[in-house]
Amino acid sequence: MISIFFLMVDHSAIGSWSQNLKKLKENENLTSIVMQLQARFDNLTDTKKESGKTADNIPIGLCPVRWIEVNRECLYISPRGVSKSWSSSKKDCEDRGGRLVTVKTRLKLQALSLFFTHIWIGLSDNGTEDVWRWEDGTNLDTELNFWMKDEPNNHNDDEDCAQLSVENGAVGFNDNNCGTSFSYICEASG
Repeated sequence: MISIFFLMVDHSAIGSWSQNLKKLKENENLTSIVMQLQARFDNLTDTKKESGKTADNIPIGLCPVRWIEVNRECLYISPRGVSKSWSSSKKDCEDRGGRLVTVKTRLKLQALSLFFTHIWIGLSDNGTEDVWRWEDGTNLDTELNFWMKDEPNNHNDDEDCAQLSVENGAVGFNDNNCGTSFSYICEASG
């Protein structure tokens, strides 16, 4: 009877382990694809040839060179190792014809979290404290709570800019000092 019980517990553990392994492989595959995309676009040059192709002979779609198309949106991901303050990130996006990214769905939140663990996004309460506004001019939808636990907290009365943060498997927004340097993601403003 003891051996039967052992087999039942073992079978249950194998099923759970198998499901966890499948999820891990799916995440590894997605992360690998994102890393390959990031490396590919980090190597693109900012120049186009007259043939309508990039310097790497990649056909140009609707997005500018060095931007990638994700779900019909053009995104610019700051190259690895490049980090800036929120206002410098905002200016770089504007100079590229875009703005810091707006995140209004959980799917987009999860997708962007695959690029970096700390990313400036286009959300701040610079105008009025505790009134969070997107760079596209819309207010933060309070029904969609993407804030990390106990955020926003305006630590030291000096956190007016939002970042997308990945910590201990959790993904969400964190308010931070606007002068802190992070990677950033731009979206085409259209």
